Amino acid sequence: MPTMEFMVRRFTVVSERSFETTLRRLVEAIGASDLMEVFRFDASGVLNKARVPSKESTAQDSRIIRLLVGNPVIMKEMARTAPDAAAYAPITILIDERSDGVRLSYDLMSSLIAPYDSPDALAIANDLDAKIIALLENAAVPPNKEAGIDEARDNPNDPIATCGSLAAADMMLMGVFLNEW
Repeated sequence: MPTMEFMVRRFTVVSERSFETTLRRLVEAIGASDLMEVFRFDASGVLNKARVPSKESTAQDSRIIRLLVGNPVIMKEMARTAPDAAAYAPITILIDERSDGVRLSYDLMSSLIAPYDSPDALAIANDLDAKIIALLENAAVPPNKEAGIDEARDNPNDPIATCGSLAAADMMLMGVFLNEW
């Protein structure tokens, strides 16, 4: 079978908020949507242990989290007309701290699905893209642009804010996700 090449489009928004607040706001927004956090990878320890210098990062300790987010019903509908869509689910949201702020990045599902020539799957992917972009933009709203935000909510004892271990909850959600699939 021949190899396919295609262009992936990435959406990125930079948050002026702290890493903890940005992550907490994103996780809360995901929980309030029809999507769920399936799994969380924290690459911070690996990166910091290796201490690979980056021209974009000036912090001694970098923080980077990869969230796998999805909805089995959405994926099933896309895969019904474009089976290769299953290779891209659940989607990845990358949260990483750099010198210019906390970046939230997402590779648009529509760009991943486009080469498979399925208008139905592409329409679903476009809807998913709009949902994810809205979640990322909401999490990144600058503090001075939104009334009533209390940055003091950053709580070092909050496992979500500190990227603590949610392995049991993540595994439970993954089980639910796979059972629904």
